[in-house]
Amino acid sequence: MLTVIEMWFNRSVSAVISFYNHYIAYIIKNTSIYNGKRVASIEKR
Repeated sequence: MLTVIEMWFNRSVSAVISFYNHYIAYIIKNTSIYNGKRVASIEKR
């Protein structure tokens, strides 16, 4: 019984970590795109 709980716990932890990594990468990508657009608009003026 304990091994099943440990397997489920490890699986859910790895799933949360991978989701968190994807989320952080998504935020960083959007932030860099936003900053690039803002810099471009500042340079146009």
